[in-house]
Amino acid sequence: MTGLKRARFAFIHFIVFVALLSLGPAPAHAASKHSRHAARVQTGLDVLESQKFAPLRGKRVGLITNYTGLDSQGRSTVDVLSHASGVKLVALFSPEHGLAGRSDEKFSSSKDPATGLPVHSLYGETLRPTDEMLEGIDALVFDVQDAGVRFYTYTTTMAYCMEEAAKRNIAFFVLDRPNPLGGEIVEGPMLDADKTNFVGYFPLPVRYGLTIGELAQLSTPRITSAPIFMSSP
Repeated sequence: MTGLKRARFAFIHFIVFVALLSLGPAPAHAASKHSRHAARVQTGLDVLESQKFAPLRGKRVGLITNYTGLDSQGRSTVDVLSHASGVKLVALFSPEHGLAGRSDEKFSSSKDPATGLPVHSLYGETLRPTDEMLEGIDALVFDVQDAGVRFYTYTTTMAYCMEEAAKRNIAFFVLDRPNPLGGEIVEGPMLDADKTNFVGYFPLPVRYGLTIGELAQLSTPRITSAPIFMSSP
């Protein structure tokens, strides 16, 4: 690595502020009651709830999610954030297949019947949030379960949203979730540099062994110099 590249890398890391909302075991007092069992894993959403939504308090929030965004009680991220004290949820963003995961074709933006909030399609006329979609938003929150494989489009949607947030100095939060394939095995060929597209955006092997929060953190120097807040193991 040349001196110029080292300096640029160090500069990027200096201006990127990463606040980690740990994806980890339940509090010790709870775990002690079940000492013979493995500690319960908390998702980023569970951790955010335990912090009483402090990182989002006072912000106008846009939420990128679908039916996989659930806390340990089975409540959706939409429901949790729309009722969170001090948090103003102002818009929803839907990746491929829609909020309910039932659409096999591209779909248009709509309105959420439960909250009355706009649902901006990120798999329709555009794959990225636009100026109009992001108007008045202070923070974007991403909470979607990935599949642990490179060709899953939700990770690309996350990257596109990170890039658009960076251009506008919008804070970006990733609520982490366990990799369903685990993190012990990395396998498969790397993505060829000239094959980058919506179904293969990151220079990774097919099975990359990271959570979606770790993937966001790994990609931060390449994608953005804007503040990134994420939950990570």
